[in-house]
Parts: sequence; C-alpha cells; structure tokens
Amino acid sequence: MEIAYCWIKEYNGLKDVGMNFGSEYTFSYNSKDNSMSIKTNEKYIKGFYGDQISNVTAVIGANASGKTTLIRYLTNVFGDGLANMNPDDIIIFKVQNREDRWFFYSDRSRIELMQFPDLGLENFRHINDLRESQGSSVVYFSNSFYDDFIHADFGGIQNASLMSYFLIQDNKLHDQGESAAQEDLTFNSSGSMLGNHKIQENKRLLKLFQSQILEELNIEFPKFLLWSFIPVDFQIERTPKGLRNKNALEQIEIINQYFTKLDDHYNDDQKGQIRLRFYRGMLINYALANGGDFKSVFSVITENSNSLQELITVTSQFFQQNSTNYSSFIEIFETEILNKEFEIFGGSIHINIDIMESEVLVNILEAYSNTLLNWGDYVDFDFSYRLHDINHFSAGQRALYSSMSRLYAQRADQTIGDNIDLRDVLLVIDEPDLYLHPKWQQEFMGLLLKFLSRAYPPKTQIVITSHSPIIISDILKYNVIFLDRNEDGIKVIDGLEDKKETFGANIHTLMTDTMFLKNGLIGDFAKDKLDKVISDLNSRNAITPERKLEIKKIIQQIGEPIIRRKLLELFHDYFNLDVDDRIAALEDEIKQLRNLT
Repeated sequence: MEIAYCWIKEYNGLKDVGMNFGSEYTFSYNSKDNSMSIKTNEKYIKGFYGDQISNVTAVIGANASGKTTLIRYLTNVFGDGLANMNPDDIIIFKVQNREDRWFFYSDRSRIELMQFPDLGLENFRHINDLRESQGSSVVYFSNSFYDDFIHADFGGIQNASLMSYFLIQDNKLHDQGESAAQEDLTFNSSGSMLGNHKIQENKRLLKLFQSQILEELNIEFPKFLLWSFIPVDFQIERTPKGLRNKNALEQIEIINQYFTKLDDHYNDDQKGQIRLRFYRGMLINYALANGGDFKSVFSVITENSNSLQELITVTSQFFQQNSTNYSSFIEIFETEILNKEFEIFGGSIHINIDIMESEVLVNILEAYSNTLLNWGDYVDFDFSYRLHDINHFSAGQRALYSSMSRLYAQRADQTIGDNIDLRDVLLVIDEPDLYLHPKWQQEFMGLLLKFLSRAYPPKTQIVITSHSPIIISDILKYNVIFLDRNEDGIKVIDGLEDKKETFGANIHTLMTDTMFLKNGLIGDFAKDKLDKVISDLNSRNAITPERKLEIKKIIQQIGEPIIRRKLLELFHDYFNLDVDDRIAALEDEIKQLRNLT
C-alpha cells in the first residue's frame, strides 16, 4: 500500500487541507464544486529510494506547525483501518501487486475525476471502509522520551517508539506475580524499570548485530559484550527504618568487614575479584529486595571462612533453596562464562560476540533481567569495538543502532527470507534526528533505506517528520510536505521560499529559509549581545572605559568576518581612533582573514 493523497476536512487543527505524498500523480480536491483534478507528476522517478521502498515523504515545519498531528492522523486511519475520521475526508492510495490497483476512500461518491482521461473514476475502487483493502502493517517510531503516543487510543499498529519499549514492552510484569509468590520476594518496580529496559535494549542490539544486516551495510559493529559490576554496599540509609536497630547495624558492619577482607585477600587474582564482585552484588541485591533481610546474608557469610570457594558454595546452596532466578544466573555465570575463554580488563569481562553463541549471550542478559524483577542494577552490560577498551560506543551510535534494533525487533519473530510476512508496511517516523550528531544525520537516510531494503517487506512506504535540513536534503522536493500555522490553523504551503529545491541542496541554503530559521543563523543569545553593541555604538550616550574594553573584546571574537568588520568600523567611528590605531586594527583584521583561507 502506498498513500498518494489525503484531504482532511478537520482534525485537531488540520482543516480543509490536501496533501500529496509524492506519487506519480498529483491530486487536487476542490471542495467548492466537489471535484478532483489529477495531473501527471512530471518529476516523478520510479524506484528512486530503492526497489524495496515504495516511497518516502518528509513532513517539515516549525514547532507546533502540525507535523505530529499529521502523524497521529495517519496512524489513526491506517492503524485501525476503521476510517473513523470525518466522513468528508478523502484518502487515495494504491496497492502494488502484479499491477497497481488504486483505491479511493470517501463517502463522496459523486466526485468527478477530471483533467486526466486515462485515469478516470472507473480505474478506482471506491471503498467505504479501509479494512477492505488494508493488506499492510503500520509501524510507528519515535526517539522522543516525551512522546505521548503511548497514551493515544490507536490500535492496529506496531509501536517501536522509545517510550513504548521503556514503559510497556521492556517492563511487562511477565509472570512476576507468580514468580514473586513462588520465591517469596517483594517486587519493587521503580528499582528495576530502567535496568530492565537497558537489558532488553542490549538483547535487541545483539540480535541486530548477529543478523548480518549491518555487515551487509558495511557498518562496523561492536565485537565485545562488556560485563562489569556496579559498586554496591550495605548502607544503613538504604535500609528500611524499621530495621535500623542495634542488631542490624552490627550485622551490616560485620558483612562489610567480611567482604573488605576477602577483597584484599584476592587483590592479585583477577578471576577471584570477578567472582567476589558477582556474588557480593547478588547477595546485596537479594537482601535489599527483601526489605533489608541482612539476617539471611549474615547467616551465609558466617557459615564459611575467608575462602572464596566456600562463599560460592554456601551462596549457591542458599539461592537454590530461596530463589530460582538467582540460582539460574549463577549457573550461567559459572558454566558459560568462567569455564570458557574470556578476557578481563579494568574489572570488566570482555565477551567476544563473534565467538560466543547468540543464544548464550541472550540467555545471559535474560537471566540477569529475571533477578532485576525485585530491585536495581548490580551488573552493567555494554558494548566495545576493541579488546581491552572500556570506551563504549558513543551516544549517537547507540541512538542510531537502538533505532534500527527496535525496527528490526518488529520483524524479529520472523525469518528474513522465505518466511517473511509479505504484507506491505507503512513506516511512520517522528523526528528520528533526535540525539544524532550532524555526521549521523548525514548518514541516517542512506542507512535507513538500505536497512529497510534488507529487513522489511518488499514494499515499505516511509513518512518522516524532521527539523533537520540535513535529512531534508536527501528528499526530493515533490516528496516533501511543508506545513505552517497561522490564525486559521494548520496549512500546507507551496514549499521553500523562491521555489528552492530540497534534494542535494546546500545545508546553509536550507537553513536560511524561513521554514527552518526566521531570525538569521546565529543564536538568540549572541544576537542580543550584538544588538546591544550596535545600540551602544549608534547612540550618543557616553560609553565607560570598562564598556569600551568589553565591546572591543566582543567584536574581536565574532566568527563572521563581515559582521566583525562592520562593527569594527562603528567602533572606530564612535571613538574617533587615530590613524595608527586604525592601521593596527586593519592589519589585525587582514591577519584573521588570511587565517580563514
């Protein structure tokens, strides 16, 4: 399915607006005489965005211009397939099988299609319910942590947004009630939500890394899974007030002394240090999850001497009797990690992703996640490109890969290939450039199109909103919907000023358009400072020596040469500098200009 045109009578500020999504035809509805005109899009290039991509449409505009409103409309209409919008709305789309089939949704059956005799009304199947021709999936995606889409009553869509995964999909209380009853644990959701979300994100990243899709895109992906330990300790301020008695204080002190002594004893033993941190973290986590049950932990350490092996034995027996989740995590730790080849650096275990089986890596994360049902983190997992490198990949890389992993997760239950669901996809992406450095914004559209061509069904239509001129420069102008808001509501405008093209446009050219920036290309703070300098130099008021020095320093540090030179002229005129001062100032200006070349 590919949306070609929609005309919206009224929807949350969108009123009497028609939008073309950049198909081979341009549609225009005239509400006054209830007629539709159709013209061939002479600029249309078939398959421009890839054989697997039916089309790409970008929606741009200032904040509050209606971009997200349009996204809501599309997901509402094509998600539910119930056509529960204004009955005067019009939707035109095509379904691509062996031959294109056009569909025309509206209850206005009297609309006449004019000005294109080869594509008359007889070529459209008029429908009253979008479910008749759905044949496609709708995927919604957003990186915004302030996305309120999760609260919207839109069914029938796959929600790959960050908030959806954080609040719902990654933190489902799957069997927690049964597990808690079985293990007699106290569930504390606030302590584990963030940690569990990160674990689930890492699981999705692992599946993406090992799908070979990134390798096909020539993207270097991390080679190592880092397993490190979050410093934890028994602290009296973290214990329930009811347990802060003399016995509890004495037990806490003995426990801390015990672990400190063991830590010193195994100071030169890397594997011993790793084991000690692991079991210490588990015991502390368990005690805090059970309302500060130091008595149980105290009984564990008093049953063994200063031997780490005895601590391991007694702790394992304790969890076998009290918690299957912790016991399972111990088994994976001892059998799949410590009994196999691994590297230790900086107190972290470096697990080679290429060597370790994918299922084992996912099981490690899952087993740890199950112990987080009751408290917060005590182990941290991350990724690294090189052995003995504790510098994880950047926030921009994580945001980009995380985006891809969530999109891939929508297909994760299906094999990419013969068993793939052949339904078309409408992928709606709201501001994907959030958190991305300009370098990653430059690469985003190219990577996205290549990624979807390998990971998604044969025909995927993308509708994307953005503030970034970098991303817009990858989109043909007829594939861009320009929105603006005035006193009458949200309107679709013709395009950029002076009819400028978007595709391959210089970023500076796009930035100077009022669609992106209406008040120049410098920050408001800098603009206010320069306006004050200009005001002072143009006035007849006296300028103090202190202000004169400040103005001179400001002018000398202006990055734009033309602005700096003009303000220097004002400065010289105001203070009537002598010839020597002017020559010195000009020589300094010439020197700075030469440095720019």
